Amino acid sequence: MKIIISISLIILGLPSFAQVNQELKKQMFCDAMQNVSSSPNYVVINVKNPQTDIYSEVCIDNHSLFRLLRDTDTANYLSDCDKNPDLRFDFNEDPEGISYLEMYSQTELNFFEDSIKNSDVWKGIMSGKIASMNFGGSKYEQQLMFAHILFNHGFMVSRSCLAGNMISFYPYKKSVYLR
Repeated sequence: MKIIISISLIILGLPSFAQVNQELKKQMFCDAMQNVSSSPNYVVINVKNPQTDIYSEVCIDNHSLFRLLRDTDTANYLSDCDKNPDLRFDFNEDPEGISYLEMYSQTELNFFEDSIKNSDVWKGIMSGKIASMNFGGSKYEQQLMFAHILFNHGFMVSRSCLAGNMISFYPYKKSVYLR
């Protein structure tokens, strides 16, 4: 009986790996877009590929998104965050401007996520013992994928304003599944 209780407590104490729902992502996006500090937040949006007309998830910092939105009709979206519940953006007017957004594939992201979730780093993040990571050198792609994964799991993620290779994160205040 003690073994069953111990196993149950261990299972209940494990962090949840479920992604947050679209409504919560939208709330997180709206809050992140209010950040005008020199330490921008990362957000995950759905961007339409102009060649295929297919939307895919992309991680971008809010300052870069502001620059992309500057000359499009989508800029009006930011004044009323409820206009775009699926966080879909179409940058047909500037296909070269979004080319840098396609730094990694969904397959690469899934592989990276699997490797993180099977590490002590993920356990540290979910327990609150790790609240920042340093991505030195040429690891910007990993930094973006890491921010993408954390955002999808209910964490607000921001980039350091000084070096740019340090990110910090915390569970979003309205996320009920995080412990």
